[in-house]
Formats: sequence, C-alpha cells, structure tokens
Amino acid sequence: MNFGYISKLIREFQLAGTNEDVKCLDELMAYHDDVLLTDVRRVGNIMFYTHVLTAFLFDITPLIIFGVEYIHSGGEKQIDYTLPYGVWYPWDHRQPAMYAFTYAIQLLGSYVAITNFVVPDLILASVASLANLNFGYISKRIREIQPKGNKEDIKCLGELLAYHDDILHMIDEVNDVFSISILLSYFGFSGMSCLIGVNVLTGTHIIEVLKYIVSILSILLIMYYVSKIGTEMITASTDISAALTDHAWYDGNKYYQRMLPFPIARAQRPAVLKGYKFFVLSMESFQSVSLKQYLLLYGRSLSCLPTLF
Repeated sequence: MNFGYISKLIREFQLAGTNEDVKCLDELMAYHDDVLLTDVRRVGNIMFYTHVLTAFLFDITPLIIFGVEYIHSGGEKQIDYTLPYGVWYPWDHRQPAMYAFTYAIQLLGSYVAITNFVVPDLILASVASLANLNFGYISKRIREIQPKGNKEDIKCLGELLAYHDDILHMIDEVNDVFSISILLSYFGFSGMSCLIGVNVLTGTHIIEVLKYIVSILSILLIMYYVSKIGTEMITASTDISAALTDHAWYDGNKYYQRMLPFPIARAQRPAVLKGYKFFVLSMESFQSVSLKQYLLLYGRSLSCLPTLF
C-alpha cells in the first residue's frame, strides 16, 4: 500500500526546476528507502536464526550425549538409538539402517516445522510494521501542512485522511485474518515456555539444559517482537491526533477549522492488533504473560531444590 502511494505521488509530481521540487522528490525517495530498510528484515532474521539454532541443538543432542557417555565409559557404551524428538513410528527404528533413515526424516521435519512456525508471525510482523510506517508518514505530512486559507487546504488534508482511513481498514482486515492465530499463538507460546522451563529445571545433561534455554528464548523473542510492534501501532496511530492539533490549523479558513474535530476524535481511538476478543497485543500483555511464567517457574524451582541436594 505504501509503495503504491509513493508511485501515485511521483506520477502526480510536476517538476518545475526549483529547489523545492528537488527537496520534495528527495523526501519521497528517502521514504521509499525507509520502507525497504525497515526493521522487518532484521526482526525476521533474528526470529528465523534463533529457531534454526534451537532445531540444530535438538537435532544433535542425542549424538552429543552418546559421544560423551561413550568416552566416559571407555568405549563400552552401546548405541541406544535415541531420536531427537519423541515420535511414534510404525516401524522399528532400533536397527542401524532404519535408525539413520528415521533420524534423517526428523532432521528434515524439524526445519520444515520452523518454516511453518515462523512464517505466519513474520507475515503479521511485516504487515503491522508497514502500517506503523504509514502512520508515521501520515503524521509527518500533517505536521508539515501550512494552510493558506483556501480550498486546497481541505483537499490536501482530505487526501491524507483518506489514506489514513485505508490503513485503518487494512488493520481491520489483518485482525480478521490473524486474530484467532494471535490468540492461539499467545497461549501456545505461554504453555510451551512453561513446559520448556520445567524441562530446564529437570534436565540431566548440560546440552539438554542449553537446548531448552535457547528454545524458550526463541519463543520469547517472537512474543516480544510481535508485542512490541503492537505497542508501536497504538503509539503511531494515536500520534496522528497529536499531529492534527500540532500543525498550523489556525491559518486555515473557518471550514477547515470546523472539520478538524472529527478526524482528531477518530485518530484518538488507537489501531490495535487483537487476540480475538480477549486481549490487545501489546507490551503490557507480554509483561503480564512473562510475569506469570516467571512466577510458575520460580515456584517450580523451589520445589526442585530439595531433590537437588
């Protein structure tokens, strides 16, 4: 949507050879670069590679544990055919050939699962980040408006308000598509984090503890970034209301001034990402879930102390 809007502005742009024209075109190109260099790629790389690292640790854990036990036993340890993931198979995988085949299947499946696990959240983060970028651009353009007391003022502001309305409709569509997914992901992430935290406390090998720690960090990273983007959306969308009151509205005619309360009132209602009808995706909800996870793990760790000593 933002690329289309840039194209529309450039097509309507008429160069007259003045410095103001060059400045305007430079601003459009700078905005285009901001869209391309947004944090979405950085966030996506962090999400993807942390999950790849998690899968890699899970995949090599049985081999490392066997290698350590084999060395400690002086070469007497027999292979126990342990798989990275506890999955039932209709064949006996405790044969050398079938074990290698089953192990390879699990290796492939782990990386396919990463793609299916991360991609929906990356799509949500990308679309929401682009919406936030558009909100910021609309606020910037509104603050730069200098009313001259004619009909062009209303036309100029009207185009930006129509653009704002398009972004709000886009967010409604995003919520229609992702609201159930957000709800299930949030509760799923919370449950997985708690279960993994318990495994960290009960782990017997350092490699097992390490893989569970990396796993819980990768889950928390996704929750954190998506919640952060949700909070940025609330801030960026309500900033449009502040931009409408900050710009030089007093230089406009009476019709211009009278129409301002309506877009100001609408912009004061923040755009949000929703977990269906239960909660708004934000850092506040992330903090609440993280606190409950911490209290659960803290209580679990206290109960494990007597067995450790």
